[in-house]
Amino acid sequence: MPKISAAIQDLGPLIKCSLSVTQARANVLKSEGNKIPDRIHELIGLVDTGSEGVLIDSKHVAKLKLPVRSGRRISTIDGTSGRYRTMCEIGLIIPLEEAKVQWDGNAYCDNNLAHECDFDLIIGRDVLSSLNLHYDGPKCMFTIWHDSDS
Repeated sequence: MPKISAAIQDLGPLIKCSLSVTQARANVLKSEGNKIPDRIHELIGLVDTGSEGVLIDSKHVAKLKLPVRSGRRISTIDGTSGRYRTMCEIGLIIPLEEAKVQWDGNAYCDNNLAHECDFDLIIGRDVLSSLNLHYDGPKCMFTIWHDSDS
């Protein structure tokens, strides 16, 4: 069973992860003869069960050359924002022991997330719905795992 365990930091449960284009976008780029952008490694993600979706710093959207669509309001650690956030499709790679789990889906963009929050992305319930999360308060640890059969 692929998993990752780590201490909960002052900011909360943080994990290192990578971003890429989705597999579908990679297929389109390849079929058009275009280069697939390199993955962005060593990003810090905050696991936030209160956020309904993934929120990434916009600078990573530009690096991956992702097309941006209009968005909607999103709830995150700072509550529901009164402004609309743009959306894009991303591939989020979470390195677990013995495996890397890739989640392809929609992410919301923030122009200044890394500067304001000291992390690059928020990992919300949309990603967590395909994983298992255990929060061990007394030991100040968390574990994320993926059932290989699911």
